[in-house]
Amino acid sequence: MLAKTRALILGSVKYGDNSLIVKAYTQETGIKSFIVGSIHSKKGVLKPAMVQALSQLDLVYYAKGKGELKRIKEASMTHHYSELWFDPVKSSLAMFLAEILAHVLKEEETNPGLFDFISEAFIELDTLNEGIGNFHLFFLLRLTGFLGFAPQMPLSGQEYFDLQSGVYSSSNLEHYHYLNKDETKLWLQMQEAEKANSLKMGLTKAGRSRLLEFMLSYYRLHITDFGQLRSLQVLKTLLS
Repeated sequence: MLAKTRALILGSVKYGDNSLIVKAYTQETGIKSFIVGSIHSKKGVLKPAMVQALSQLDLVYYAKGKGELKRIKEASMTHHYSELWFDPVKSSLAMFLAEILAHVLKEEETNPGLFDFISEAFIELDTLNEGIGNFHLFFLLRLTGFLGFAPQMPLSGQEYFDLQSGVYSSSNLEHYHYLNKDETKLWLQMQEAEKANSLKMGLTKAGRSRLLEFMLSYYRLHITDFGQLRSLQVLKTLLS
């Protein structure tokens, strides 16, 4: 039986001499893994450009059969990026965020709203001219809403942000997973900018780096087995 879906490529690993296992987030069935052969052959269903991080494809695949790996019958690009894979900062952001998505998206179930959010976000990044260095922070902040742990906004007098619960507090907490007053101001600056739909925050490089550390700590507290990120150091180097 054949099935058709839009798909966002999250990553791939080599399998054997001439094949890849490709992980994708699909519009119809969530996370899916495909085995793809002859990637560099004219007869191959997927071309090398199609397996780059966050490629947006239309796939027709064989849905039935034993095992989790499916085979693709037909594939075509639904969107052609103009800068995402060629600009060093944008391509590093794409690789970093694709790796995070591969860590946090684990379910084989449909979520059209989440799929559209991811798709539209990277089309936006492709054409972005300002605020590029902050894009990953806002993407991860907005993604928390789809994953079920969006941080709340503070009430008057609440000057500490609790990374563990995602809420603000008016006093020091009894655990170590919270931001102090200065760190909370930085975090709130990001939340308020996101609320205003602005990618501009006037951040220093050090401030941006600290916010990323806070954000990754926040994800690790809310996502089981979040794991290590291979692309993190490359991103830090480019944005430093």
